[in-house]
Amino acid sequence: MPCRSWRSSRIARVYGASLDREQAGKLLTQLFAAAGTWFVVAQVGSKFLAAAVETTGFGYVGGVTLDLVVSAAQACALGVTTKAYFRGEPSEELGKIMRSAFKQARKELNPKQLAKLREEARIVAFDYAKLQQVLASEVGRNVVDHILQTNPEDAEALTMYMSEKRLDRLADFSVDDLKALDDRGGIAHELWELLCEEVDMPALLEVAGTSGVDVGILATLERLRGHDVDVRPVAGSATAGLQFPLGHPRPRVVYVVHPGLPAVYYPIAHFHRFAFEHKFAEAVRLVESLGATEIEVMSATGWSQDFAATLSVPLGFRPLRGEAEFGGRAESRAYALFKATYKSTNKPTLPDNPVWYAHEPTWRQIAEGRLKYGLRDFSLDVRYQDNFGINAKLAATMQSVDPTLDLGGAFVEHQATIWRIVGLFGDAVAA
Repeated sequence: MPCRSWRSSRIARVYGASLDREQAGKLLTQLFAAAGTWFVVAQVGSKFLAAAVETTGFGYVGGVTLDLVVSAAQACALGVTTKAYFRGEPSEELGKIMRSAFKQARKELNPKQLAKLREEARIVAFDYAKLQQVLASEVGRNVVDHILQTNPEDAEALTMYMSEKRLDRLADFSVDDLKALDDRGGIAHELWELLCEEVDMPALLEVAGTSGVDVGILATLERLRGHDVDVRPVAGSATAGLQFPLGHPRPRVVYVVHPGLPAVYYPIAHFHRFAFEHKFAEAVRLVESLGATEIEVMSATGWSQDFAATLSVPLGFRPLRGEAEFGGRAESRAYALFKATYKSTNKPTLPDNPVWYAHEPTWRQIAEGRLKYGLRDFSLDVRYQDNFGINAKLAATMQSVDPTLDLGGAFVEHQATIWRIVGLFGDAVAA
């Protein structure tokens, strides 16, 4: 079948209509919306897009070199759909018409013609290896099975190929099989397009190959995104370089990344407890490294004694209870939490790899006073006032969308908290 150059305004005239440049652009926009941009790029091809850009000025950001010749199958699909458009077919039907026409035209082309068209286009909008990965995974096959139930023609083509090649399962498809399947009518491309319509492909590719993941989780993620909640599935094998609390990670538990450590994750239910505990521990390490000989901790606002009892505290800390007194006076609404003493100190220094220190100007002032000017006493506040978007509303949204999501325990709501660490620095001794 010969290739010809097409113009949307010329197509319009064939069907008894006259379009100017602006009207032609609107027509192309309508067809793009009906068929889906991904379909136009992956199935109809870059050449159709090039013709659209050259003829109507319709914008396309792709960064690829485009040929202005539209293949026979592509032109056929465009022509048939345009005819339907001018016939007054409903817009929701145009996508189906374009796909059907293109599939039919592809079936009439032999493998050499298809290969030539792919080579001329110089763009592969999907990845055979990734499609094979989807088919090799349990969750991917569940999605594909669902798609094939509503697309009997594609199911029949797959079944016929599997019978000829003696393939028992979709998981048995190799990359070469998928390419051969495409040569018979572009079925691999079609399957990829249908997958893109059905589910979030990045999410599907992330969970592909993970045992025990059901297809329902993909629908859950889509519904959460509708609530502006971005949750991403992580395969078990991908957690090797991440850090979780003891006993984690666990299936279907939702985790939140540490605000300053991209490899550290906490279950959402106890995110605030773990994050505050980490900040408090860093503050204690700071004053210890600077040579503290006496440390007392009191709660000024927010979380207090009951919360303190849930934390992992540094060795040598003794729990206290009651009203805190410093300098012979009681601090307003302050409660004593911990106390520690140290016999001697080495040369004052900063702790290794601090996370919060760079964002705490008063901490830096105390460190400078000790390191440069021999500061002897200190009062340092550990402030935890940002909830980082992790709140009861978010937790409730997750469980309303999918009650089977595990928050990792009973959700602990954020409280704006200030704990005050006071104490004395001793004289440095030789290490």
